[in-house]
Amino acid sequence: GSAYVYNGFVSRVSVEGVSVSPLYAVPGRDSVVVTIAMLTFWSPSWIQIRSALSSMTLVYLQLSAPMVFDSYELLVDTIPNPGDDLFLRLTLRNNGSTASATAITADISTSDTCVTDLELLSQNTFGDIAAGETGTISGAHRFTLSENCPGGSEIALDLSIASDGFFFWQASFTIGVLTGLADEATTLPESYSLSQNYPNPFNPETVLRYALPNSSNLSLVIYNLMGQEVIRWDEQNVQPGYYEKTWNGTNKFGVPVGSGVYLYRLVAGDFIETRKMILLK
Repeated sequence: GSAYVYNGFVSRVSVEGVSVSPLYAVPGRDSVVVTIAMLTFWSPSWIQIRSALSSMTLVYLQLSAPMVFDSYELLVDTIPNPGDDLFLRLTLRNNGSTASATAITADISTSDTCVTDLELLSQNTFGDIAAGETGTISGAHRFTLSENCPGGSEIALDLSIASDGFFFWQASFTIGVLTGLADEATTLPESYSLSQNYPNPFNPETVLRYALPNSSNLSLVIYNLMGQEVIRWDEQNVQPGYYEKTWNGTNKFGVPVGSGVYLYRLVAGDFIETRKMILLK
């Protein structure tokens, strides 16, 4: 307990009880809510005259955020290009092992100058999400890409996720901005490049895009984080231009791989670049 003096009165606060939910939590996966019951006493210095009713204070202890970003879906226009109005529908996942997350909402923000407008359309609610399950927003977010946003860039969006009106969790995800194929067809690239895959994270497939300014022999290889080769494409004497490969999340034997972070690497002439991508299932 603790005590302090205010206008000649002494206040003493004592903890009367503590409850924890859930009772069993898995380290690294669950969050814990601790509810503390406090009793406050007020008295002059010579005699106690009144005690306040007990109050409940909510304390949030985060072992690991159970509510995480799972995936997004673009509605109407599914190919992000500079100048587009995009409509985004989010899906979140409860990574906890025991408790449901109730009355989930999420706010989106970004500091990226490629986004000129961002607003919520309809209801911002995911409802209750059980442990290990996903929930999709009932409404959608609309945002506008700047005409000056360069193709091949990656927009970072931040999420603030709340339960019952209290913001507990932070998450982020990216959206890749493409360059219209019609525009690319009229010009040749001036340099080698390997773009961020789109979408990212993805399930079940994603597109890997690259540019070649010269005729080249190339290798495009996907690795897991242990450095093991998952699948590769080797091509000879590829002409200058813009290219793309679609990966469906399988290895070189056609067997689906598990969720996680993967690396993809392009080698063309003296050019070598590696990027990361996330497969979520």
